[in-house]
Amino acid sequence: MPPKRCRVVYRDPDGVEHVVQVEAESVYEAGIRAVAALRDHEWVGTVPPLAPLTVEVLEPVLTHTVRVSQLHAWLTRQPRGPADVVKQQALRALLDPPAASDT
Repeated sequence: MPPKRCRVVYRDPDGVEHVVQVEAESVYEAGIRAVAALRDHEWVGTVPPLAPLTVEVLEPVLTHTVRVSQLHAWLTRQPRGPADVVKQQALRALLDPPAASDT
């Protein structure tokens, strides 16, 4: 399936709404890419596991809501083939980057 442009919305505990656009082949991939982008932005920081994310596919318009904890669960599901293994590894690296060294 070709990637689709998606708009992902996260509302933080203070009620501030953060929006990021990503390209993805699934709701889960869009959520993972959005969490990675939001986490790296100085105004957002950590996105809690139970935080709902609203994923809106822009063409055709379609909206989904998924929790960050569901993204983690999706990454641990049994891959359907070698392409799934590669995709899961790449997305896992986005969601759970290696810890910074203390050097």
